[in-house]
Amino acid sequence: MTAPLLPTHLEKQNVIQSLWSDYGEISRYKDIKSNKNVILKLVNPPETIIHPRGWVSDLSHQRKLRSYQVEIAFYEGFAQRCRRDCRVAEHLNAYYDFTANEGQYLLFLEDLCEAGFTRNHRQVTRKGINSCIKWLGNFHGNHIYSKPEKLWATGGYWHLATRPDELANMAFGSLKMHAEKIDALLHEHNYKTIIHGDAKLANFLFFDDESQAAAYDFQYAGGGIGVQDLVLLLCSVLTNKELYTDYERLVELYFTEFKRGALWSLTYDDCKIIEDKWRSLLPVAWADYHRFLAGWSPQHARITPFMDEQTQLALKQLKYL
Repeated sequence: MTAPLLPTHLEKQNVIQSLWSDYGEISRYKDIKSNKNVILKLVNPPETIIHPRGWVSDLSHQRKLRSYQVEIAFYEGFAQRCRRDCRVAEHLNAYYDFTANEGQYLLFLEDLCEAGFTRNHRQVTRKGINSCIKWLGNFHGNHIYSKPEKLWATGGYWHLATRPDELANMAFGSLKMHAEKIDALLHEHNYKTIIHGDAKLANFLFFDDESQAAAYDFQYAGGGIGVQDLVLLLCSVLTNKELYTDYERLVELYFTEFKRGALWSLTYDDCKIIEDKWRSLLPVAWADYHRFLAGWSPQHARITPFMDEQTQLALKQLKYL
């Protein structure tokens, strides 16, 4: 498949990374007009799709194409609402034709390295984890009650309605049997924000001293509750032992930061009502992500005894509905 033509005033510097399943690449270019670097996310789906875990279907392909439309919509309509404590790249431009060119597009973004966000980690210190949680809390607070226009109506790459194949692949048991009820508990209320939808460690950049984080990759941004992002982040940065020792402290930090972000538009009492609701749904968010992993990759390292315990708490909640 022919790649989209690039503007002639851009000179390629380096490839930062390939996109999942070889759908394109993220690269750094020099803009010779402004003498600044820009980041280009170029999507050009391959003719033959190979998934690293074997999940290849038209459904997954269409979900991926939709995710790129969502990412453009996020940068065009939501990124400018993010304040300093939930930094994202400035949207510069986008060119796309989803129907005529099989989902090809070019998304031009600010190079966050030039703003000091020079580090991307596989592991971070406690300070870096705190910076990620600070970002999440403020992001969710900034977008509280925002309508997910042109985003996923329900955010998160593991959302049940978009993962029927993974659900079918799950071993039979209480989690599979109650998957729809768990999903309903998360979403049948009004206390919504915009969630990142893939808030794993790999989608954050940091200052060298890890004192501040910025996030990218908003393909699965949409409506939801903040603790869905929090659960995914904690799964990606903490071991099972660390979950037992650090979880409560990090949850407290998250809600402190959420209130800081939300108090721009809500009263303290309003924030407390949302906090109470989201706290009650924390085990449900764990169970929902557990459901996805159990179908997608049953032996995944993120399925821990801590996650199992949280899932059991969620299933106990269902008995009292």
